[in-house]
Amino acid sequence: FFQTRDVGPPVTQRDRWGRSDDYWIAKDLARAVDELGFYELLCTLGAEYRLLHRWAMEYGGVLTSRCEGPQAGELEGEPRRLMLLRNLRDGNSSLRMLDIKIGSKTAVAGWQGKARGAATRQALVDILTNSSKEGFRLEGFDGPPEALETILSGEPGGCPCMKVGKKTRRFALQRLVAEEFLMHWIDFTDLQPLGDEASNLLPVEYSEAILFDAIGQLAALCKDTLSMPVPQMWIGSSVALACDGGALPERSRALRALRERAAFAGGADAGLARVQVFDWGRSELNTVRSHALLSKEEQKMRETFWRLWKKGPLRLLFDALNMYTTQFGSWYAEEGTTEPRTVLIKVMDEDSHDASDLIGEASLPLEPTNGPVTLPLSLTLRGNVADIRAHKSEVTVEISRSQPPQDSRLAEIWHVTVHSVSDLPKMDWMSDSDPQVVVLVGPTMRGCYRKNFTPVVYNDNNAEFVCRLDYGVARTDVLDSVFSMLSLALEQHLDAECIPMFLPKVTSLPRWRGPKNEDFEHFLAKLPAFAPEAQRQRFPRILSKMTSFPGAQRRVPRNNTR
Repeated sequence: FFQTRDVGPPVTQRDRWGRSDDYWIAKDLARAVDELGFYELLCTLGAEYRLLHRWAMEYGGVLTSRCEGPQAGELEGEPRRLMLLRNLRDGNSSLRMLDIKIGSKTAVAGWQGKARGAATRQALVDILTNSSKEGFRLEGFDGPPEALETILSGEPGGCPCMKVGKKTRRFALQRLVAEEFLMHWIDFTDLQPLGDEASNLLPVEYSEAILFDAIGQLAALCKDTLSMPVPQMWIGSSVALACDGGALPERSRALRALRERAAFAGGADAGLARVQVFDWGRSELNTVRSHALLSKEEQKMRETFWRLWKKGPLRLLFDALNMYTTQFGSWYAEEGTTEPRTVLIKVMDEDSHDASDLIGEASLPLEPTNGPVTLPLSLTLRGNVADIRAHKSEVTVEISRSQPPQDSRLAEIWHVTVHSVSDLPKMDWMSDSDPQVVVLVGPTMRGCYRKNFTPVVYNDNNAEFVCRLDYGVARTDVLDSVFSMLSLALEQHLDAECIPMFLPKVTSLPRWRGPKNEDFEHFLAKLPAFAPEAQRQRFPRILSKMTSFPGAQRRVPRNNTR
């Protein structure tokens, strides 16, 4: 990719065309030739392709220009052909973006030149990652928060054989479920205001606003998938969730954008978050005319993969909605009930190449502590039990409550500051433990916990954190507006009962563990328009029997003469 710069007459692009100077980003056509035909054909299609006109990245054509080389200010000798696309970094001080590859099956042998061996390897990736669980996987995370960055980067220094490489980092992202990567996407702990900044949103308000805005756009995107005139085969395409991860937005502008989102629930440009569909390198833009020329088998295959693709954004919408109601919903399942609210503190030992181990936990009521308090940790007895019992491990935390601003969308704001841990047992063979503190806040009876993380401190059994984690409770009218926005976007009535955590029969389940497939099926049952997506598509996991593109060249086995 190349950053574009206008070198024409001394007039800014905003004055000339109403666009900022960073509106476009240039992609080398040598690496995007497969996408060029897709965008060029899209420009000729009518309003019935609303899904693409509304959610695909804006295309500005092909530019031939010389580019800067490795040395700043020095132009390359030969011009490049560049494809202009909408720049998601435009208007953001620091882009935070999720690249979510859609589909439970992301490669087909013989499709768009995909070799059978490469398709088989990709099928293994599908099985081992979140693609097989939720119908999508996280391929990239630009601008992650500090808590996630410390996990992905691994231990600084240390043994070279244990370094976290690029492939290991990518595989760790691919295995994250939506509950985990959405939680990191709305983590703005790093943006704690310095002093009195009443003109901007608070970090916890910004988290709520970003997730609310994304839910409205995802709902509108899902609805637009129903208007496509013919089924599509968009193998390997992605949905981007983007926002500004470097600065808190101005309060009045942000609240106005959220009111507009709640009223119209559409449009990718006007809000705080941006939802876009991109990466068409292996995708086919199927039109009514081209679909009629396909064989029955080819048409059936497109119908199958189109159902799979549509189910991906639907599951992402469900996970985002479940995340919102868990992180910002009411404390209580029913009006008038009283349930004790607890702060559950888990101290984990982060392992870069294995699942993290629970060191110990502590709990206390959700009440202001009026200063730091030190709690003993109830340790897990694993490994050398005698050595673990010899430790008097403790965690020091502080709970406080602040009054939300008068125009805030939140009714309550709580803070849990993790100061330190001490005298932790050694969980690793060659070094001290790598503690990370997970703080869960919520009603004890329902187990509907709000969840936040501290960064990881490596090789320190007496780690200092001094990390404030924020928790918010949305006002009742704000929570109601989520479901009215969904009803408007999906053109049918939806209420809180579409989320199983609000049903009395399941209020005792530990919802903080994340939504299961049965919960998603319950959500789909509330959406009759998406009934075909409720049918589970099961592909054989035996690699030798995987489907391939009809017409692909097959290897003819040699005769065995023995």
